[in-house]
Amino acid sequence: MRRSAKPQKKETSKQVKLVLSVLSAYAAIGLVFFPSLYWWFGINGNPPRTWDSFGESVYFSWITITTTGYGELHPSPGWPRIWACLEVGSGIVLLVFGVGYVFANIKK
Repeated sequence: MRRSAKPQKKETSKQVKLVLSVLSAYAAIGLVFFPSLYWWFGINGNPPRTWDSFGESVYFSWITITTTGYGELHPSPGWPRIWACLEVGSGIVLLVFGVGYVFANIKK
């Protein structure tokens, strides 16, 4: 007996939603949450809180969460370094989870 196409379509829809959720979390962490922390408290310990510094915070956060790390910006000792470590860890976990889930569910 053949299965109908609807359960498979529903399962695919769940998988797409999960992958989109992981990507959304990755973007939210890298583009909103950590940049807000860096902007509010300052990457270098001096919180200027201008829109230029917010753009710098987003840039720093994105190169940190993607583990690119060009080296022209670096956090000062203390909380900014701890946040950068947490950001790298959360970015790696989300990326590994997302990629692992996609490859685990690829049908040959």
